Formats: sequence, C-alpha cells, structure tokens
Amino acid sequence: MAAFFYRMTVSEPGGDFQNRGWRKRLRRRGRGLSRERSPENPMRLSGERRSVTSRISLSEPRPIRRPETERWLWIFDFDGTLSPIVPDRHSAMMDRSCRRLLMDLMQAGQQVAILSSRRLDDLYPRIDLPGVYAGGGMGLEWILPSGERRSYAEAFEEDVIHRRTAMSGQLDYIEHVLDADVEDKFWTVSVHVRHLEQDRKEEVKRELDAAARLYGLKIRNAPEAFEVLFSPSLDKSFGVSVLCRIAKWEASRGRLVYAGDDENDSVAMELVAHLGGVTISVARFPTVRESIVVRDPPHLAAVCRSIAGL
Repeated sequence: MAAFFYRMTVSEPGGDFQNRGWRKRLRRRGRGLSRERSPENPMRLSGERRSVTSRISLSEPRPIRRPETERWLWIFDFDGTLSPIVPDRHSAMMDRSCRRLLMDLMQAGQQVAILSSRRLDDLYPRIDLPGVYAGGGMGLEWILPSGERRSYAEAFEEDVIHRRTAMSGQLDYIEHVLDADVEDKFWTVSVHVRHLEQDRKEEVKRELDAAARLYGLKIRNAPEAFEVLFSPSLDKSFGVSVLCRIAKWEASRGRLVYAGDDENDSVAMELVAHLGGVTISVARFPTVRESIVVRDPPHLAAVCRSIAGL
C-alpha cells in the first residue's frame, strides 16, 4: 500500500502517466523548455509562460481577446456552470446559450472540454455534442472527439475502495439520520443539503470534517452541497493535467480557459491561472483571485463569446 501512495502509473497510448510530479511537468510545459526565441516576438522565449500581469483580473483595464490565429483550450464544469443548479440533479440540462457557445467555439476551430465530477456515463448524454472532450470522475474517464474512450481509473481504484469502505458508516448516518441527500459517484460523493435547516447543515459539515480527519479525505464546498474526495491526489486539477496531455496543449500555441462555480473547481483554476490562462467564476464572488465573475450560464456564454471574438 505504501508503494501505491508513493507512485501510481497509468499506461496510455503514447507513454506512461505518472501521478506524482504531473503538476510539475505540466507547469514546465506551460513555461516552455525551449530556450529559442519566438519568431513572432524575438524578445520572448518560445513556449514561455505568459507573465502574471497578463492574467485576467477584475481591475484589468483592457478586455481579454483571443487572437484570431490562436487555438485555445476551453474547459467548462457542468453543474452550476453550463447547467444552472436545479433542485433535482437528475434533471440538469445544459443551458441553450451555452450549447450554442460550445458549437460556435468548435466551429471556430477551438478545442472544447467539459470536466465534471459526475460519472462519465451520466455526464455524456447530458452533453450530446459531438466534437467535445468529455471528462467524468474529475478526469479519470474520457470520451474524446473521435469517440475513443480512455480511463485512468486503475491507479486510484484500490485507494478509493479502501476509503469508501472505511467511511460507509458515517455516510449511512449522514443520509438516514441527518436526512442529507447522498449522491454516490463512486470516485466522489456529493452530499446535498439544500432541503435541510441551517443547524442540520452545520451538523452534516461537522460529521464530514471529522471523517476527513480520520480517513485522510478532502471535503470541498459547493452550492448547497459538499463534495467528498476519497483520494487526496484526485481532484479537477488532475483532470486538467490529463486533458492537456490528451489534447496536446502547449502554452506557445494558445491559452487555457476554465469556467467553474465551486471550491472543487478552484484547484483547477489555480493551475490554469499559474499557466497564464483565463479563469471564470460562475458565482457572486471570484472562486479564485483574478477570476472574471459572471452571474449565471447565459452571462458566462456572453463573456466567453466576447473573449473568443465570436
């Protein structure tokens, strides 16, 4: 088991993906390893990461615009981002303005991905758009634009099963005694508390925090819900890293854009911001520093259209 935590390797066509060190390798990719001068700008190194001052911020005087010649990688969370938050999670559907946005981005030659904590078989029918990268389980499972399926689940399965089994008693108590709505997505669990009184919500949070300390879990806040991450190294920044490798993204060719709405997205946004990308928070306040804040999915679609020049 110790060896499992120290180093996990997943095979995929084109090479091995090692869990430890993937953030460092992706950041090196974003900064660029080549020391050659860029032909477009001899003062800038080829593949060099854009400076911090080029990132989006609420006080930035000039709006961000995608150069017509650049192909960006646009990454969207689903629930609360492309789809409004709904009382019944089973009825979640993509907002029509967001659907048109994704279609127009792909028509303009952009790469588009949807990254969710939902299981892939639950997520993909809700997208129903050929040509997108669809990532379920925070990036453990993918359907590529070609229709090919890829899975990175094997490296995490033993760890997740062990922690799920250990926490099963607490989850039963939270669901049947505290009356929370527990959504089991195998790799994670969402505990929905919208229908509970405030004191009961706080009791649910205390139970989850105690389980997190006991079993080494992570608890992420979401609108009227808590997300339980069973594997400490499995979050949406992992999914972004896997996607960048699958899509062959390079900082010298274009920027990353990430739109999300909760704390589970914030870790991915921090990585995207570090790589000089654009982050958009569908929330009242920035999910991470320097994010653009939008009200809802239609507002998100309008802002992305402006950035993309559509």
